[in-house]
Amino acid sequence: MTIVNVLKNWLLALHNHCITYFPFFWLRKALQTSIYRISIGYKTKIESGLVIYAPTKIVIGQHTIINRNCTLEARGTIKIGDNVSISEHCSFFTSSHDPQSADFAWIKKPIIIEDYVWIGAHALLLQGVTIGKGAVVGAGSIVTKDVEPFTIVAGNPAKQIGKRVTELTYTLPV
Repeated sequence: MTIVNVLKNWLLALHNHCITYFPFFWLRKALQTSIYRISIGYKTKIESGLVIYAPTKIVIGQHTIINRNCTLEARGTIKIGDNVSISEHCSFFTSSHDPQSADFAWIKKPIIIEDYVWIGAHALLLQGVTIGKGAVVGAGSIVTKDVEPFTIVAGNPAKQIGKRVTELTYTLPV
């Protein structure tokens, strides 16, 4: 392992165990964008306790809220749209291993969350899923497949339980 990789890993550990708990969200945001190169949009708020992996592969839109104690594992890229509300203790995992691989090969696929999505507490999103515009993911759901726009899903695995109105015009307050 090169000295550059060791330094990157040390900085990421510093973020995940210290900086993420700084008391001011604007200070955390400044450090996350400057040191860790996370792309964070205007008027976006990230609460304390965010654990990140592969921060340079995270893009977060405007007026988005990520609540406390979430995990973003972005080895396969995470793109989060505008006016997205992510509740506490949500986890996004963009990589895994191929169970059929003799050498335990990595599988890396992006997670895409479109505008006006609402993700309930303790939801888990797995690699390769797209959450369509205006969709709602119920609390505690495990999302293994794409969610159509304006659909409400819940459960393990997440399944459609309803539809959401299609005329969404709100801007999340930060």
